[in-house]
Amino acid sequence: MKVDFSKFDKKLFSKYMHSNEIVDFYHYGYKFHHDDSTIYYLALLKANKVTQGGLVFTDNGEAVKDRALAIEVAKDMLLYNKAILGGNDAITDMKSRPYQQLKPLITSLQWIREEATDLEVKQSFSNVIKSFQVIVEARDLANSIYEEMKVIDDEVNDKNGYVTHELVQKMRSLVLKFNQKMYEEAKTQLQFWDDHEVVLREIDQRKFPMSKWLEIRNVKKKLKLKHTARGKRMLLHSLEVMEKDYNDKVITKAPGTLTLAEYTALIQENERLDLEENGITKVRN
Repeated sequence: MKVDFSKFDKKLFSKYMHSNEIVDFYHYGYKFHHDDSTIYYLALLKANKVTQGGLVFTDNGEAVKDRALAIEVAKDMLLYNKAILGGNDAITDMKSRPYQQLKPLITSLQWIREEATDLEVKQSFSNVIKSFQVIVEARDLANSIYEEMKVIDDEVNDKNGYVTHELVQKMRSLVLKFNQKMYEEAKTQLQFWDDHEVVLREIDQRKFPMSKWLEIRNVKKKLKLKHTARGKRMLLHSLEVMEKDYNDKVITKAPGTLTLAEYTALIQENERLDLEENGITKVRN
């Protein structure tokens, strides 16, 4: 349900605008709770397509006089927008990557592992299998989260025309869960990177029956595709991006060494600083 912003008097915004600014709107409103009577809206005041300020107003066409209240509304609306846009882009990219071929690869590695006699080699097989299982889990989670996000956004845009504090928190929780899984996946790939070489070497040294020849060839091909110098560079770059603070500085001494709690705290702090610098301080109420 799209909001018709043409019904609001332009004089409301002109009092708060600077020269050369135009008004743009968040296309949905905000309620603290579904049963609240007041719907709030956020007008973005832009110059050269860049947001310079914002104004929170109500459905009766009045600017919110309580600045603390206006900031609280703007904060939730900005957080929701960031979650739905940034989260949707990342999750759409992740869910579009093929991963179904990893399931038969895992099955093949499992039976090859069982015939290994060296305990360290068996462990390397287990580690490689784990690295692929985490990828599958991450893709499955991305698909699941994407569907949940669609339900929420359909409710906001098609059904109600407003978001609530509860839905903001739910959307943020989904995106956080996705980011946490992506970090776990990257950490696991790096942790078990060298085990791929052990597995490939073991497969090369073993003799397999002719009936398994095609399967073994496919296993080796897939392992080599997953284990390249370029692949490792991309993995390290991904971890570097994930481990940067708000000032674009990597906070780890070695990649992939943050705990889940530390990584979560980093995400939340970066979000807080971004909101303060680029969001709520620009509210002109």
